[in-house]
Amino acid sequence: DPNAFVEAYNSAVSKIRASLPDVPIYLHAILPVQEGVYAGDEFAPRTSFNEALEAYCLKTDNVYYINADFLLEQKPDLFEPDGMHPVSTFYPRWLTYIADVTGLSGTN
Repeated sequence: DPNAFVEAYNSAVSKIRASLPDVPIYLHAILPVQEGVYAGDEFAPRTSFNEALEAYCLKTDNVYYINADFLLEQKPDLFEPDGMHPVSTFYPRWLTYIADVTGLSGTN
């Protein structure tokens, strides 16, 4: 349920805000998996969960949505044989992207 998913994030954000009221918070989209990993539409909720999370971020002050799908989409070489988990070479790319988006890379 996307609403319960977002409510769980809201609860975590509220706890962080209680201790760190001015810190920006970045919430990351659920990463994609390769086609055919799930039967039928079993993983289709990922889209609705990500849409709900993005909408939450847009209406919540100092909370930002990050989506790095483009780093994995159409790149089967970046997945383990299970088609769900990225290979180790993905993680430095992902970290660099997150650092760039959040302004922590020193390049912004």
